[in-house]
Amino acid sequence: MEWIAYHRVIGFDRLVLVSNNCTDGSDDLLDALAAQGAIEHHSQEVPDGVAPQYHAAEMVKEMGTFADGEWVMFLDIDEYLNIHTPKKRVGELIDRIGPADGMAITWRFFGDAGLEDWPGRHLSEKLTRCSWRFFSTASLEVKTLFRMSPDVFALSHHRPVLETSFVSNGRWFVDAAGWRMPRSAYLAKKKDGQPEGKIARWPVYRFAQVNHYAVRTPTLFRLRKERGLGASASRQELRHNKRYYERFNKNTRTDRSILAMADATEAELSKLRALPGVAEAEAACQDRTLRQLAKLFPDLSDAALARRIGLSA
Repeated sequence: MEWIAYHRVIGFDRLVLVSNNCTDGSDDLLDALAAQGAIEHHSQEVPDGVAPQYHAAEMVKEMGTFADGEWVMFLDIDEYLNIHTPKKRVGELIDRIGPADGMAITWRFFGDAGLEDWPGRHLSEKLTRCSWRFFSTASLEVKTLFRMSPDVFALSHHRPVLETSFVSNGRWFVDAAGWRMPRSAYLAKKKDGQPEGKIARWPVYRFAQVNHYAVRTPTLFRLRKERGLGASASRQELRHNKRYYERFNKNTRTDRSILAMADATEAELSKLRALPGVAEAEAACQDRTLRQLAKLFPDLSDAALARRIGLSA
């Protein structure tokens, strides 16, 4: 809910969410929000051996969801676009992109700040500890805000897959400082045909960054492990282990910049919960999550379990 409220507040006029194999009732919550026009929700059936993110991107593209000229960004539910312009709005960021067709915006990893209990919000004073700017090669991973065009061959979770005509048509991307990116960055691909994520030359946060809450807390990470990965169909154990947690649990710096939108996000949350059927669907989702958590931590009391996922102080 917070992710939806926050990205509505910063100026996205359409939020298209794709779910799959939900066991906590979050798909019912998304249906309730979609019924009231707050989001668009599509449920997907993912074939065996296919990564859910890739399948979702292909499905949305084939549906013709976005028209040429629309600005699009692929964000996971643990990624928040944190804009550093005066009003912190998407429209301002697009103005900074200027005549380019996209901005590659680097990640900044946020850690658990030593917490066991989730504070209930990503936009919290308790969750402001993050990575150093030049944290390994992962700090060069980008998410891309781009303009849809016929040169976009396919969607992907880091950046669009582009036809070679993108360059010949005189198009280009900029980084989050507004600097034009090299042509090689637009067309480089991995062996599987998906675009390479590490196309930034250095992590720049002048106009924006993507706050990546990759681990959150040990308890929520455990729930994430049970849920499975969106980006990989074959790397669950490699990504959901102690080594992964320790690598991305970065708490060496402090960044409170996103908290400027906390009050507006809270107000938007209240509006969403007032929509018919939404509060009830959210409560049912929370109840099912608590029951899932009780199976993972049978020795914890109901009150302790609620604190672990931010449902009580």
